Amino acid sequence: MTDTKSYDYINNFLQIFADSINTTLPKNLDSETCKKIKFSIDSSSKVQDTESLKEGVIYQLDYATGSRQGALAVLIPEELAAVVSDILTGGNGEEAYKGSLGEIETNSISKMLEKIFRNMEEDFKRKYDYNLVFSADPLLLLKEMPEYQINSENFSFNFLINNILTLSEDKEYKISFLLNLQSVESLMQDLGLYKSNVSAKKTDISSLDVSRLADVKINITAELGRTRVPIKYALELARGSLVGLDTLNNSDIKVFANGIEFAHAQVVAVEDNFGLKITKIISAEERLEHI
Repeated sequence: MTDTKSYDYINNFLQIFADSINTTLPKNLDSETCKKIKFSIDSSSKVQDTESLKEGVIYQLDYATGSRQGALAVLIPEELAAVVSDILTGGNGEEAYKGSLGEIETNSISKMLEKIFRNMEEDFKRKYDYNLVFSADPLLLLKEMPEYQINSENFSFNFLINNILTLSEDKEYKISFLLNLQSVESLMQDLGLYKSNVSAKKTDISSLDVSRLADVKINITAELGRTRVPIKYALELARGSLVGLDTLNNSDIKVFANGIEFAHAQVVAVEDNFGLKITKIISAEERLEHI
């Protein structure tokens, strides 16, 4: 059973999320209105009923790290989404909220959150030398949408972290994170940051564990090759110019998952499109050498 002291461990661990937000927001909200940006953890507790927490914008996404998976829901006041959108589009954030959010406000807050979570991935890797990957297709829901609810098929949201975001002396907002407590504790155990009162039994990854990763999307990119040319040559490039790459004819190309090289492949034709035929999966040891 998780006690108050355990919450302190978890809050300290989740401080990396607050640090990422404190780094990202000032770089993007360069407005006179936002001179005192600060994001801090206010409180945390177990939660049984998520229905009573629904308010404003729900931003939900899955994550994976090592053999662990989880889900995260962020609850954001609509007024904050409107203020952020107004500042990003050149306004000062004053009287930005009109009672509902339009497409511009929705897109703006979605792009800002995407930047924040990508920075979290990088910060997590630097701090813990561990890969944390958020899903590439998060769900953003507004109150007027029929599907507006906090829901995850594989994980129960049973732990609430309340945070305070301060943009200026008169602009302060509550942002809440909903997590699965057991998922966070398991991840902390993997990192050696948390010891539960009950000894955790080590088990191999079962087919069920792997299946829970099925809906977590990652970006797959293929690199045909690279080259370096003088700036003078680059400026002379025009339609029809040929640029030689360092990849030899008929040789394998590199395939990346979220920027990490994980396979080699050959380009093949699949009906009217190009496809990849995987020729080698890089081992975990080799992948670490590329990180």
